[in-house]
Amino acid sequence: MANDSLPVRKQHRASWHDYSGGCYFVTVCTKEKEMSLGDIASNGEMQLSLAGKSVQRAIEDTPTHYRDSKILAYVIMPNHIHAIINITNQASEDMSVRKFGGRITRLGNIVSSIKGAATRESKQNGTTINWQNGYYDTIIKNDIQLQTFMEYIDANIARWAQDDYYFIKRTNSTLYKSK
Repeated sequence: MANDSLPVRKQHRASWHDYSGGCYFVTVCTKEKEMSLGDIASNGEMQLSLAGKSVQRAIEDTPTHYRDSKILAYVIMPNHIHAIINITNQASEDMSVRKFGGRITRLGNIVSSIKGAATRESKQNGTTINWQNGYYDTIIKNDIQLQTFMEYIDANIARWAQDDYYFIKRTNSTLYKSK
């Protein structure tokens, strides 16, 4: 018997797309927007924490583990990351894939791998990264959209104070800004 009081989880993936090839703008957040990946210094540069450096290595190592993918651009922010991931081929049968909602998605497998590798390395360094479940994605359909997302990533650190993820909670309990 189904429990009607349980919330229905919203599907974030497009039902008409299989996510095994294409170009995607991806956002991955830390749990409760915890600012564990670093801090933006007064000079406007992102200073990565040990956890942030683990994320950086995981992102940069992705093409060695997934030969069919390229990270075209990325930015690590204090409590989230943005990346443009291009999957060049359909996953062959020997490539690992992960099921989301009963469907196999190559993108989900790559994002999970980045989160897992960063978490493992972070723990080895004595730090922790608590990730929000899942991730957000936008399917990039043309060169104009690609250029728009590239520019967004390039300007993300400079626009931190206006960012939706610029949250009042910090890991050291200092308040930034209330929304």
